[in-house]
Amino acid sequence: MGGSGYREAARHDRGGQGRGRVLNIIKLLIVLIVMIFAAALAALNDGQVTLNYYFGRFDTSLPLALLGSLGVGLLLGFAAGLTLWVRARGEAARLRRRARLAQEEVNNLRAIPLKQQ
Repeated sequence: MGGSGYREAARHDRGGQGRGRVLNIIKLLIVLIVMIFAAALAALNDGQVTLNYYFGRFDTSLPLALLGSLGVGLLLGFAAGLTLWVRARGEAARLRRRARLAQEEVNNLRAIPLKQQ
């Protein structure tokens, strides 16, 4: 499973920091650009909106309403992803247990002496 020696040596010489550092800078720039765009959008659309729901109504600014809906969407998406992740972890544990039992059975069968005919 080791891979080629050249790649391993090159990765060891660089320390793995060059490429990761560039990717982190790119991610930071993307986040900053999105934040600047969102701030400009919020400043240009600073109107009041009324949110009507079953038990009443709520007056707030448009950027705050959008941010709230984004937060609720993120929480719901996280909850849905979490349930899938938990289910996948359970399946992986079940498969590891089956593989371990199969390996134990193979080891036990190898330990049984063969009959002479």
